Amino acid sequence: MAKSIACFANKGGTGKTTSVVNIGGIYAGQGARTLMIDMDPQSSLSKFFLGSDGVHGLYPNQTVASLFDEACIPNPKDLVHATQFENIFVTPASEHLKKHNKPEPYKLGEIQTVLRDFVSDVSDQFDFILIDCAPDVSNLPTRASLIAADYAIAPILPERFSVQAIAGVDTELARARDINNRLVFLGYFLSQRRSRLGLHDATESNLRSVQGERVFETVIPQAVAVAEAQQMGQPITIYDASTSAAKITAQLAAEILTRIANQNQTRRAA
Repeated sequence: MAKSIACFANKGGTGKTTSVVNIGGIYAGQGARTLMIDMDPQSSLSKFFLGSDGVHGLYPNQTVASLFDEACIPNPKDLVHATQFENIFVTPASEHLKKHNKPEPYKLGEIQTVLRDFVSDVSDQFDFILIDCAPDVSNLPTRASLIAADYAIAPILPERFSVQAIAGVDTELARARDINNRLVFLGYFLSQRRSRLGLHDATESNLRSVQGERVFETVIPQAVAVAEAQQMGQPITIYDASTSAAKITAQLAAEILTRIANQNQTRRAA
């Protein structure tokens, strides 16, 4: 059964999609069959792997939007698309998901659980399922993602507005656990950290003092190699595994697995 991990944030620009692409690329490179589910109506992850034209040419029943459409009878086989990279598969989003980007999703009944059912259907085909959420925690796609996942992680910029968004994260985690009591929040990880910048130093120090172990040890720096890999349409370790950015991202991917293992050990002990 796959380990399902939702990557979500309460604002855009935190490196959420980039993190899913690169972490997924690391697991795939280690031989793990990895499915990435795009739950963002902007469909950036889908366009990364399938191209803009490829995404625009998809029918609704070939995208994650079909799960939320009462007029569709989605077939899991139609929603899993191979990519040019070994062991990497995508369940794409498209503009068809926009109409399902509804507020107050906890009032919407069983539609909140449709992604969970899909993940359950395909889980035995993969080792990892990474879910790229929309940049807002109070909408239906994000809530459905948290209900479907075993674990959640949240990128955060070492800047004031990003840190202030933490309150919304905790609120939605608590609401999701009303339905998904197995959901474990693995923590926040700092993204796009600039070295030798006093503001980032101070923000990171304050975040760690308040959140403690909820903050990953690994910090993802702002790096030219990451932007270059994006431009080439490749996960960072496929683009150039020798770069410091690739090595640090690999550390983050390993720390995620360590935190999962620690959580499982704690559960067994309990």
